[in-house]
Amino acid sequence: MKYILIHRPVGKPDINTMKAAIRIVKSILEDPSSIVSGGKVLAAYSALGQWLYVCVWEAPSMESLIPLISGLRDANVDTRLYI
Repeated sequence: MKYILIHRPVGKPDINTMKAAIRIVKSILEDPSSIVSGGKVLAAYSALGQWLYVCVWEAPSMESLIPLISGLRDANVDTRLYI
């Protein structure tokens, strides 16, 4: 099933938030299924001037996206999920 995730930092992002987000993105790009079991990134868009990131994932279930969403939440990034 395909899912659209929209990510926004909570508040004005500081350097530590940005470093954590970059680390997460690098690990996702290297091996998406290591973060989302059985998942793959179909498309991604970054609107830097808006602090907005949009990703389209193909994943077996919404539950498989929980590790990704939890990791981003720990990095102060709010994620909205659309089916």
